[in-house]
Amino acid sequence: MKKEQILQLIEAAILEGKDTINITEVPFKEALEMCEEPEEVNNKETKEDKKYEFTGETVAHYGRTLHRIRRIEDGLVGGFIEKEDNLSHEGDCFVFGNARVFGRAWVGWDAKVSGNAKVFGDAQVYGNAEVSGNAEVCDNAEVLENAKVYGNAWVCSSAGVFGNAKVYGNAGIHGNVWVHGKAQVYGRAEVYGDATVRGEAAISEGIIPSGIHR
Repeated sequence: MKKEQILQLIEAAILEGKDTINITEVPFKEALEMCEEPEEVNNKETKEDKKYEFTGETVAHYGRTLHRIRRIEDGLVGGFIEKEDNLSHEGDCFVFGNARVFGRAWVGWDAKVSGNAKVFGDAQVYGNAEVSGNAEVCDNAEVLENAKVYGNAWVCSSAGVFGNAKVYGNAGIHGNVWVHGKAQVYGRAEVYGDATVRGEAAISEGIIPSGIHR
Protein backbone atom coordinates (compact mmCIF):
# COMPACT_ATOMS: atom_id res chain seq x y z
CA MET A 1 0.00 0.00 0.00
CA LYS A 2 1.44 3.37 -1.04
CA LYS A 3 2.02 6.36 1.24
CA GLU A 4 -0.63 8.36 -0.64
CA GLN A 5 -3.26 5.70 0.03
CA ILE A 6 -2.38 5.57 3.73
CA LEU A 7 -2.60 9.38 3.94
CA GLN A 8 -6.06 9.28 2.37
CA LEU A 9 -7.18 6.73 4.96
CA ILE A 10 -5.76 8.89 7.76
CA GLU A 11 -7.54 11.99 6.45
CA ALA A 12 -10.84 10.13 6.19
CA ALA A 13 -10.43 8.79 9.73
CA ILE A 14 -9.73 12.27 11.11
CA LEU A 15 -12.85 13.67 9.45
CA GLU A 16 -14.90 10.85 10.97
CA GLY A 17 -13.48 11.49 14.43
CA LYS A 18 -11.54 8.23 14.52
CA ASP A 19 -7.99 7.72 15.76
CA THR A 20 -7.31 4.44 13.94
CA ILE A 21 -7.46 3.23 10.34
CA ASN A 22 -8.45 -0.19 9.07
CA ILE A 23 -6.42 -1.59 6.18
CA THR A 24 -8.47 -4.52 4.91
CA GLU A 25 -7.32 -4.97 1.33
CA VAL A 26 -3.63 -5.79 1.00
CA PRO A 27 -2.08 -7.50 -2.06
CA PHE A 28 -1.05 -11.12 -1.44
CA LYS A 29 2.61 -10.27 -1.94
CA GLU A 30 2.50 -7.55 0.73
CA ALA A 31 0.60 -9.82 3.10
CA LEU A 32 3.22 -12.54 2.73
CA GLU A 33 6.01 -10.02 3.32
CA MET A 34 4.31 -8.91 6.53
CA CYS A 35 4.31 -12.51 7.75
CA GLU A 36 7.96 -13.13 7.04
CA GLU A 37 10.35 -13.20 9.96
CA PRO A 38 13.03 -10.51 9.73
CA GLU A 39 16.45 -11.83 8.87
CA GLU A 40 18.80 -12.05 11.79
CA VAL A 41 21.88 -9.90 11.71
CA ASN A 42 24.96 -10.38 13.79
CA ASN A 43 25.94 -6.75 14.01
CA LYS A 44 24.10 -3.62 15.01
CA GLU A 45 22.63 -1.08 12.63
CA THR A 46 25.41 0.11 10.33
CA LYS A 47 26.08 3.55 8.96
CA GLU A 48 24.57 2.46 5.63
CA ASP A 49 21.25 1.83 7.39
CA LYS A 50 21.12 5.37 8.73
CA LYS A 51 20.33 8.64 7.04
CA TYR A 52 21.95 10.91 9.59
CA GLU A 53 24.36 10.88 12.50
CA PHE A 54 25.11 13.07 15.51
CA THR A 55 27.84 15.65 15.03
CA GLY A 56 28.85 15.73 18.69
CA GLU A 57 27.51 19.26 19.17
CA THR A 58 24.86 19.46 21.88
CA VAL A 59 22.66 22.14 23.37
CA ALA A 60 20.75 22.19 26.65
CA HIS A 61 17.06 22.90 26.26
CA TYR A 62 14.87 23.08 29.37
CA GLY A 63 16.68 20.24 31.08
CA ARG A 64 17.05 18.15 27.93
CA THR A 65 20.17 17.52 25.88
CA LEU A 66 19.61 17.97 22.17
CA HIS A 67 22.04 16.73 19.54
CA ARG A 68 22.87 18.37 16.25
CA ILE A 69 22.59 16.04 13.27
CA ARG A 70 24.44 15.61 9.99
CA ARG A 71 23.01 14.00 6.87
CA ILE A 72 25.34 11.17 5.89
CA GLU A 73 24.64 11.28 2.16
CA ASP A 74 26.04 14.76 1.55
CA GLY A 75 27.39 15.93 4.90
CA LEU A 76 24.68 18.57 5.36
CA VAL A 77 24.61 19.76 8.96
CA GLY A 78 21.07 20.00 10.25
CA GLY A 79 19.19 21.00 13.37
CA PHE A 80 18.78 19.35 16.75
CA ILE A 81 16.92 16.30 17.98
CA GLU A 82 16.83 14.73 21.42
CA LYS A 83 17.04 11.14 20.21
CA GLU A 84 16.78 9.08 17.05
CA ASP A 85 13.13 8.31 17.79
CA ASN A 86 12.42 11.95 16.94
CA LEU A 87 13.43 11.67 13.27
CA SER A 88 12.90 8.71 10.97
CA HIS A 89 15.84 7.30 9.00
CA GLU A 90 13.41 6.52 6.17
CA GLY A 91 12.15 8.86 3.47
CA ASP A 92 13.48 12.37 2.85
CA CYS A 93 12.40 13.87 6.17
CA PHE A 94 14.99 16.05 7.88
CA VAL A 95 15.50 18.73 10.52
CA PHE A 96 17.33 21.76 9.13
CA GLY A 97 18.95 24.93 10.45
CA ASN A 98 18.49 25.43 14.18
CA ALA A 99 15.14 23.69 14.36
CA ARG A 100 14.55 21.44 17.37
CA VAL A 101 12.55 18.24 17.75
CA PHE A 102 12.34 16.68 21.20
CA GLY A 103 10.22 14.89 23.76
CA ARG A 104 8.19 12.14 22.10
CA ALA A 105 7.66 14.17 18.95
CA TRP A 106 8.23 12.50 15.60
CA VAL A 107 9.09 13.70 12.11
CA GLY A 108 8.73 11.18 9.31
CA TRP A 109 8.21 10.36 5.64
CA ASP A 110 9.24 13.42 3.59
CA ALA A 111 8.44 16.14 6.12
CA LYS A 112 10.78 19.07 6.79
CA VAL A 113 11.33 21.09 9.94
CA SER A 114 13.58 24.13 9.50
CA GLY A 115 14.57 27.59 10.67
CA ASN A 116 14.06 27.96 14.41
CA ALA A 117 10.93 25.84 14.49
CA LYS A 118 10.18 23.53 17.41
CA VAL A 119 8.26 20.25 17.40
CA PHE A 120 7.78 18.68 20.82
CA GLY A 121 5.48 16.87 23.22
CA ASP A 122 3.77 14.04 21.32
CA ALA A 123 3.41 16.06 18.12
CA GLN A 124 3.87 14.48 14.70
CA VAL A 125 4.92 16.03 11.40
CA TYR A 126 4.84 13.73 8.38
CA GLY A 127 3.80 13.30 4.77
CA ASN A 128 5.20 16.25 2.79
CA ALA A 129 4.44 18.72 5.56
CA GLU A 130 6.70 21.65 6.41
CA VAL A 131 7.19 23.48 9.70
CA SER A 132 9.51 26.47 9.52
CA GLY A 133 10.38 29.93 10.78
CA ASN A 134 9.67 30.27 14.49
CA ALA A 135 6.62 28.03 14.38
CA GLU A 136 5.82 25.56 17.15
CA VAL A 137 3.92 22.27 16.96
CA CYS A 138 3.32 20.65 20.32
CA ASP A 139 1.20 18.43 22.56
CA ASN A 140 -0.68 15.89 20.40
CA ALA A 141 -0.94 18.09 17.32
CA GLU A 142 -0.32 16.71 13.83
CA VAL A 143 0.80 18.41 10.63
CA LEU A 144 0.63 16.14 7.60
CA GLU A 145 0.14 15.76 3.86
CA ASN A 146 1.16 19.05 2.15
CA ALA A 147 0.33 21.35 5.05
CA LYS A 148 2.61 24.21 6.08
CA VAL A 149 3.04 25.91 9.44
CA TYR A 150 5.42 28.84 9.50
CA GLY A 151 6.17 32.35 10.73
CA ASN A 152 5.38 32.62 14.44
CA ALA A 153 2.39 30.31 14.22
CA TRP A 154 1.65 27.64 16.79
CA VAL A 155 -0.37 24.43 16.60
CA CYS A 156 -1.07 22.69 19.91
CA SER A 157 -3.39 20.42 21.88
CA SER A 158 -4.99 17.87 19.53
CA ALA A 159 -5.17 20.16 16.51
CA GLY A 160 -4.53 18.87 13.00
CA VAL A 161 -3.39 20.69 9.87
CA PHE A 162 -3.53 18.67 6.66
CA GLY A 163 -4.32 18.73 2.97
CA ASN A 164 -2.84 21.91 1.50
CA ALA A 165 -3.74 24.05 4.49
CA LYS A 166 -1.49 26.77 5.90
CA VAL A 167 -1.15 28.28 9.36
CA TYR A 168 1.23 31.21 9.52
CA GLY A 169 1.92 34.72 10.76
CA ASN A 170 1.15 34.97 14.46
CA ALA A 171 -1.84 32.67 14.22
CA GLY A 172 -2.52 29.85 16.64
CA ILE A 173 -4.82 26.84 16.71
CA HIS A 174 -5.50 24.58 19.67
CA GLY A 175 -8.11 22.24 21.04
CA ASN A 176 -9.59 19.76 18.57
CA VAL A 177 -9.31 22.13 15.63
CA TRP A 178 -8.90 20.76 12.10
CA VAL A 179 -7.60 22.96 9.33
CA HIS A 180 -7.62 21.26 5.94
CA GLY A 181 -8.30 21.60 2.23
CA LYS A 182 -6.80 24.90 1.03
CA ALA A 183 -7.78 26.76 4.18
CA GLN A 184 -5.53 29.41 5.70
CA VAL A 185 -5.29 30.69 9.25
CA TYR A 186 -2.93 33.62 9.56
CA GLY A 187 -2.37 37.11 10.92
CA ARG A 188 -3.30 37.18 14.60
CA ALA A 189 -6.17 34.73 14.33
CA GLU A 190 -6.72 32.16 17.06
CA VAL A 191 -8.95 29.15 16.46
CA TYR A 192 -9.88 26.83 19.30
CA GLY A 193 -12.41 24.31 20.61
CA ASP A 194 -13.92 21.87 18.12
CA ALA A 195 -13.67 24.20 15.15
CA THR A 196 -13.12 23.02 11.58
CA VAL A 197 -11.63 25.36 8.99
CA ARG A 198 -11.86 23.86 5.53
CA GLY A 199 -12.25 24.44 1.82
CA GLU A 200 -10.73 27.78 0.83
CA ALA A 201 -11.59 29.54 4.07
CA ALA A 202 -9.21 32.31 5.15
CA ILE A 203 -9.20 33.56 8.72
CA SER A 204 -6.82 36.40 9.52
CA GLU A 205 -7.99 37.93 12.77
CA GLY A 206 -10.10 37.44 15.86
CA ILE A 207 -10.64 34.59 18.25
CA ILE A 208 -12.67 31.92 16.48
CA PRO A 209 -14.57 29.38 18.61
CA SER A 210 -16.04 25.99 17.74
CA GLY A 211 -17.92 25.63 14.49
CA ILE A 212 -17.38 24.93 10.81
CA HIS A 213 -15.73 27.71 8.85
CA ARG A 214 -15.43 27.44 5.09
